Amino acid sequence: MGIVDALGPAVNHLTIGQRVICRNSQGGNWAEYAIIQAAKAYPVPDDIPDEQVASFLINPATAILMLRHVLAVPPGQWLLQSAAGSELGRMIIRLAKRDGIKTLNIVRRKEALAELQALGADAVLISTEAPIDEQVRNIVGPDGVNYAVDAVAGQTGTEMFRSLSIDGRMLLYGSLTDQPVRVGEDPRFTLSGRRRLEVYWLGYWLPRLDDSGFFSNGRSAVAQLIDEIVALVREGVLTTTPGANYPLNLIRDAVTEAESPGRDGTVVIAPGQS
Repeated sequence: MGIVDALGPAVNHLTIGQRVICRNSQGGNWAEYAIIQAAKAYPVPDDIPDEQVASFLINPATAILMLRHVLAVPPGQWLLQSAAGSELGRMIIRLAKRDGIKTLNIVRRKEALAELQALGADAVLISTEAPIDEQVRNIVGPDGVNYAVDAVAGQTGTEMFRSLSIDGRMLLYGSLTDQPVRVGEDPRFTLSGRRRLEVYWLGYWLPRLDDSGFFSNGRSAVAQLIDEIVALVREGVLTTTPGANYPLNLIRDAVTEAESPGRDGTVVIAPGQS
């Protein structure tokens, strides 16, 4: 998130002093000042807090794109997800609940069960208690699930793939274990249907949104995506839990905190603070 400090001569959709989302994949935003293309700055409403705006184009965008557009999960269907206790996992639970999608949520600790159920999770699976595919079929039936999103890979991702129905689709959007998903572990299962393992990466989709067909009213697709995020943040569906704020001179501490397990909220880097 940034404040417009200066504009090039041909820019007429922004004003100096305006608060904007900054897409700056080339230079990065861990700085007090950055020069970006005007087309990659998007004005945001005054009523959305800075910490929420700074998080718009990562977790909220990913939740919307995966559920509503890439997978296009219909209401009434089951969605299986790993890392359900993460900030993004919680957003997915709330968004799915709003859209009428039922969620099966994988966590490692029983302590997370009550909290996720309070958010709207329809079922919570403890990965250490039994194979995930067995737990899934005990809940949804022998056919399995049609949709899944995985941030873990490794054994968790492998068991999630085995949870898919004959035409099921699974998006791999992370690899917390740095281990592969073994889709060919059981050749009979892999070959006996049309199950698909696909990859989701936000950096792939954002530059291609205008050509994706996901948004079609003639405006910039990213601008339409931001409109969706703003509406859902206002509803409390895609809000980010803000964590500690760090100035730039404590960037090492900020990164250490961001990478620590069990942290409380999303770390915010606030240039200009001391």
